[in-house]
Amino acid sequence: MKVVKLQTERDSLIQQLIGEMDESCKAAQDAAPLRDQSKRSGEIVVKILTQVIQCTYFVKEYCSERSFGMRENTSIQMSYHALTASAQVFDC
Repeated sequence: MKVVKLQTERDSLIQQLIGEMDESCKAAQDAAPLRDQSKRSGEIVVKILTQVIQCTYFVKEYCSERSFGMRENTSIQMSYHALTASAQVFDC
């Protein structure tokens, strides 16, 4: 029973991470006009999206593990694909 509880907690943390990644992508998208105005702004946007991409790989690895919460993993993998597509918009 304790294993199931721990897995559920981990799944919840992954979902929170995906929410933060989504917010970061939205912030980077909103900052796109600034990227063209200032080299430093562009560097910040790239750093944000680089972090999102690193998190995406982490989430992908987490989801590829055969473990509890497979139903949760399906929605996480769908979010992974959406985030990957968002990152590609910014040519990272």
